[in-house]
Amino acid sequence: MVAVALAANIWLPRHLRLKYSWERDLSQRIAADLTRPDTLVTGHKSGSYENAGTPPPSGQVHPRFAAVEYGPDGVALPSEARQIRVRYQITVPKGTFRLRENLRCWLPFPQGAKLIEAGVNGIPFPEDKIILSGTSSPHGSLYMETRSSRYKDITFHEVYEYQYEPLFHPGRSEESDVLARWIRDSITQAPMKEYSTIEDIPGKVKSEKRGDDGGKALLFIKMCKDKGIPVRWRSGLEPARGKVFLREWAEVSSDGEEWYTVSLSGDGAPDFGSVILINNDFSGDLYPAKKYPRSDNVDFLRGEVEWDGGNLYFNQWNSEIQIEYLEQ
Repeated sequence: MVAVALAANIWLPRHLRLKYSWERDLSQRIAADLTRPDTLVTGHKSGSYENAGTPPPSGQVHPRFAAVEYGPDGVALPSEARQIRVRYQITVPKGTFRLRENLRCWLPFPQGAKLIEAGVNGIPFPEDKIILSGTSSPHGSLYMETRSSRYKDITFHEVYEYQYEPLFHPGRSEESDVLARWIRDSITQAPMKEYSTIEDIPGKVKSEKRGDDGGKALLFIKMCKDKGIPVRWRSGLEPARGKVFLREWAEVSSDGEEWYTVSLSGDGAPDFGSVILINNDFSGDLYPAKKYPRSDNVDFLRGEVEWDGGNLYFNQWNSEIQIEYLEQ
C-alpha cells in the first residue's frame, strides 16, 4: 500500500501532490525491502548468486549489476594492476512519471579515472553540463540531469578507463589489532537491511553480534575513534567470480600518512583483491548536493536518482555494469 501511495503521488497533478515527508519515505523503503523478490539478501544490498547456496564469507553482490563482461574465459581478474574500461548505467523506466519531471542522477565515478563518455539515452552529454565531484569529495561521482518521459526509458550512462589495482595493504597497529580481533571473534558475518533504514548501525551490529562488511567496518571505525586511533572508511567495486562485489573496509594509521587495511573477516586474511576505488569516507555530501535523503545514506556504490518531488529508491530504477580488460 505504501508503494502504491508513493506511485500515486508521483502520478498526481503537481497541485495535488503530498509534501515530501521522511516518515513516509522511510515507510516506503522498509516496505520495498520486505517485498523485494530477491532470493538472497546480502549485507545492505540485495542479490542472488549464480550458484545457489552459501554466499562468500564477505562482500555483497548488487542484483542490478546484471550484465558483467570479463575476459575471454570469464575468470576473475588477477591481483596485479590492470587497465580496465567500465560502462555503468542507471535506467528510470518509462511511465514512472505521468508528467515530464526534472531527473537528477549521480553515477559512481572513481577519482582519478579517465572519462571517455557520459550521456543520456545513448546521446553524449555536453561536457560543460557534466559535473565531476573532484578529488576533495568523499564520494566519487558524475552528475547529470534531464527530463523524464512517460513513453520511453531514461538511461544515464558513463564510460571511463581506470587503473585497477590491489588496495589491500596489510600492516600492524597493536591497539587497533585488538579491536579488529574482537570483531572477528565476536561479530558473525550476516545480512543487514538497507543502511538508510537503520538508525544506529554500529550499535545494532554490536548489540546483535552480527553484521555485514560495511556494518562491521562502521563499528570498528567508531571503536577506533573512541580511542583516538586514526581510521578511515573506503569502498569500491570488485569484479570477481562472475559478479561485481560491493567492497567496504576500514584502514588505520599511526601517523595519519601511511594507511593499513584492516581485515574483519573470520580468519584475518585479506577480504578482497583488486578494487575500483569510489569512496574515501562515508555519509558525506554528494556533489552537487542532493535535495532529498539518499537511498544509501552511508555508502555510494550504486548511484542515486531524485526528482523535484523526492528521492527515487533502488526499486524504482535499474542499473547495469560492463567491464572490459584492456591490453597492457
